[in-house]
Amino acid sequence: MGSYLKRLKQFITLFSLALVSSYSGALEPEDVLGEYWKDPLFGEALPEQEYQIDVLYKQLWPAKLAVAQGQKVRFEFFNKTDEAHVFAFTHDITLLEQSDSFQAFIKDEIMHANTASSTVDGHHHSDTSTDDAKSMVRTMDQIPTVTLKPQDRREIIIRFTKLTPVFLHCLVPGHEAHGHHSFISILANEAAPIH
Repeated sequence: MGSYLKRLKQFITLFSLALVSSYSGALEPEDVLGEYWKDPLFGEALPEQEYQIDVLYKQLWPAKLAVAQGQKVRFEFFNKTDEAHVFAFTHDITLLEQSDSFQAFIKDEIMHANTASSTVDGHHHSDTSTDDAKSMVRTMDQIPTVTLKPQDRREIIIRFTKLTPVFLHCLVPGHEAHGHHSFISILANEAAPIH
């Protein structure tokens, strides 16, 4: 997420300079930034709500969350354990557990989370790529997942379009039973607090 923040800061700095210059009649924003509105970072990945998720030993904090329907919510995960975790946002954990392809994906994620690099053979795992803001904003239909190495930090931005409650589960065998899960309520036409 560091490169995303760096690009956003550069964008804001250049945009501000272009606006100041345009008042003097010298430049327009487009002269400096080009067609900045076509950049996926231009509003697409800006969250409207934010939550910090602490992954602790045998606990995920907070255990309950409330988010507003339709808004982009940024979840920042802090893995404060010495174990790897793979979290999935889902309406029905049973469907994920019964899906052979999803279980193969989880097995692959766990294997790579226990290695030194988040990329192996040139491919990225779960939501660790920051090259394109659109790829960072997920919907529930895309089964958003976050893979955390020990003592790792990761972010994901999700837009919740349905009022159906969401469960956040660690899919590493045995972790859900140890308390690595949260419940997310989706609020209709309400603004949940920004954290």
